[in-house]
Amino acid sequence: MSLPLKDGPAMRRELLELLRAQRAPLFAVLDAARSGRVLKLLQGTQDKYQSLYEGPEAEKLSRVAPYLLAVSKDSMTLERLVNDGWGQSWGVYLSCRLPFTDVRRHLRRFLLVESEETREQLYFRFYDPRVLRAFLPGCSPQQWREFFGETECFWMESKEGGISTFPRSMMPA
Repeated sequence: MSLPLKDGPAMRRELLELLRAQRAPLFAVLDAARSGRVLKLLQGTQDKYQSLYEGPEAEKLSRVAPYLLAVSKDSMTLERLVNDGWGQSWGVYLSCRLPFTDVRRHLRRFLLVESEETREQLYFRFYDPRVLRAFLPGCSPQQWREFFGETECFWMESKEGGISTFPRSMMPA
């Protein structure tokens, strides 16, 4: 579901209000490969963040890794993300009542997927809004349940630059 497109500042204010109004804790999955500003923003925040990669891969790919960020709804980090990153495909937002470590563990399950045709392991860039907004509408109910887990909702940029919202309740029949 996409909200009607508004001008940039009005849409960003609406997005901030929407994200801050969530009852469940708010997280962002950010793609450091999209901009060097993502890592700078993370390094300057008081909010908890961690790469979704682990081990030697995490070190080697730290500049281009996806990062999970527990976003304080009243923090300047959220405002900077919305004002600087929205429209740049920096990542996606989600609400979930699980603790940070459990959300991270759940999301890590989807970093690699297997091609049905070749059985080859492929990176799944679900944290790219262009990928996730194409993937979710085509999910089977089982895929939807597995991907969402305990997540209540995902938000990302729509193709037109507005807000695409995918609540868990929208599961396909």
